[in-house]
Amino acid sequence: MTIDDSSPIPDRLLRGLRKKDWIDAAGFVSPDAFTPEKGTDVARSQAGHDPIGEEISVNWEDDESVLGKTLAQSNAQHGVVRLDVADVRKSDSAHGALHCERREMGGNVHHGNLVFPNRAPKILQRMLCSALALHAKRAEG
Repeated sequence: MTIDDSSPIPDRLLRGLRKKDWIDAAGFVSPDAFTPEKGTDVARSQAGHDPIGEEISVNWEDDESVLGKTLAQSNAQHGVVRLDVADVRKSDSAHGALHCERREMGGNVHHGNLVFPNRAPKILQRMLCSALALHAKRAEG
């Protein structure tokens, strides 16, 4: 895992759950919750962002207020999950395929991305999404 060190990355991240089937009643998170939408690599390339790859949006949990802000976002209709960055590192330790960055968006200073660089094979992306889902826990507000 690489980290854009231009801004500090805290110990935890939050991911909004846009779709009902991204989490079940028992709290098990689907790998789909971490699967990037197609076309995000093109948008990154057009914007001049490095590395080029598909991304998912996260909020970096800089302080206790971030959870409430994340729960209020439209992309958290079905809740929010939390991941320790240490677990993200462990999941990717053998491959170094994930890139973490902070990238303010729409006035949200906590916004960032997990980027799956295009050089990573798709099977590795699926494996990483599964590992992230395994470590994710529902965040209660």
